[in-house]
Amino acid sequence: MSVINKMLQDLEQRGAATEQPARLATHMPVSQQYWLRRVPWRLLVMLLVAAVLLLSWQLLLKKTVQPELVALQDEPVQQTELSIVQSEPQPLHHPAEITQENESLVQPEQVVAVLALQQASVPPVATVPATEPEQATSPKDVAPRSANPGQLSIARHTESAAAQQQRLLAEARQAQQNGQSAEAIRLLQQLQQQQPSVLSAYLQLARIYSQQQQWQTARQWLLQALNLGLEQPEVYFMLATIAAEQQDWLQALAHLPARFELTSHPDYYGLKAAVLQQLGRPADAYFWYRQLHLLQPTQARWSLGAAVVLEQQQQQRAARYYFQQALAQRQNLSVASVDYIQQRLAATDP
Repeated sequence: MSVINKMLQDLEQRGAATEQPARLATHMPVSQQYWLRRVPWRLLVMLLVAAVLLLSWQLLLKKTVQPELVALQDEPVQQTELSIVQSEPQPLHHPAEITQENESLVQPEQVVAVLALQQASVPPVATVPATEPEQATSPKDVAPRSANPGQLSIARHTESAAAQQQRLLAEARQAQQNGQSAEAIRLLQQLQQQQPSVLSAYLQLARIYSQQQQWQTARQWLLQALNLGLEQPEVYFMLATIAAEQQDWLQALAHLPARFELTSHPDYYGLKAAVLQQLGRPADAYFWYRQLHLLQPTQARWSLGAAVVLEQQQQQRAARYYFQQALAQRQNLSVASVDYIQQRLAATDP
């Protein structure tokens, strides 16, 4: 019995030990029991709030730090550009030519410039450094833009062509004065090839070949000018002069059409009168001599020509008048012409 009682006591003690926590829980207040049930959810909410705050702080930190990093990264690029613009030009080498011996001597700016020149088809344009402030330009300082984009380039081309024309003509005249006819011809031919509409080139070429008595070559240059539309009295005058030198009076007269103004070209019509006189047409010659005498009464050559053709027509009185007019302007005549006039006046003295 004692053993059984002991066993029962042990069981009762064990049951009391297991029932004690439950009793404690059942005897706790209701508020404490509610708080124990809500603790896991509150911890979870607090952790979420802390995570959100941490992410927000990291995003704000990135936004404030990133511009500073970009500015720091841009500074070396600007310094490199400034060094390229301001540094003296250095000989550029192809990247393949950079060996191990001179690799340490090649600057990064040179490599950048070489690559830029290889990729670009136009020369690089120097940019203004960012440190210099831009100057505002007033409307007066800005050149007016032409309605035609090519007008400015055409004007510049015309100016350069005119300057080249003056230079080549001056050098050709100087060479001709120095007796260097071949050099003068070379310069004039160069001008004629580059600017075919320059009349002076043809006239000077014809004059040089005429002095060398190369009449056919001189005539070809003048005819080429006429074919290009350069129908000026100087061209016809030289063609007639070349024909007269060869005593081809009909050809000379054919090159002297009466299409130009007498007051502007008296020598042209003086040659025409002389050619008509050689062809035995004194009346036609006197017409032009008389017009020239009225235009330039102080030119003794016109009075002398009129006197000669009148004498050919047996008009002695009229011829004597023009002989006297020519003698009054003897300073413009040669000694031989003055002697001839005095002889004719003595022979026709009534």
